[in-house]
Amino acid sequence: MESRLEYIFTKYNIVEEDQIEIIGIFNKSLIEISEGILGKKKENKSLKEKGEKRWASKKAEEYAEENGVSLEEFTGIKITKKEIEEKVKNRARESKETKISTKVNVEKSEKKCMCSGITKKGEVCNKIGVEQPEGAKKKYCVKHSVDWRTYECDSDSSSDEEDEKEEEEE
Repeated sequence: MESRLEYIFTKYNIVEEDQIEIIGIFNKSLIEISEGILGKKKENKSLKEKGEKRWASKKAEEYAEENGVSLEEFTGIKITKKEIEEKVKNRARESKETKISTKVNVEKSEKKCMCSGITKKGEVCNKIGVEQPEGAKKKYCVKHSVDWRTYECDSDSSSDEEDEKEEEEE
């Protein structure tokens, strides 16, 4: 930087007194600029420390919008995607619990047969079907009896054949 200033001083034949004055002005302006930069950084930090709620990242904000979550639902200052995921999972659990609590009469059968539910892997459930919820055609284990409607459909031809066999036996 000094070499540039010396080049300008020699180019325009600036006297030594004026050179000192220009260098002084230059130094003062640099100090003001640096103080301004530091002041802005301090302001940004103070805004963050004040406790304004905000999303930790753009992804967290987008994920919250997708799942219908707002800032008011959280207690922290910086809300992360992980916190949003936990909130969404808790909502899902609560809705499942309400489904379980509204479960209607379940008839327990003495006759043992396999559960008609399907596991998360897509395989047939290997547990014994001990419950037949009211309105259900088939029997299910305790886990699958909660959402038995997803495993039955109205036009199930195999269940019609089973019903006919049961009627013939009686």
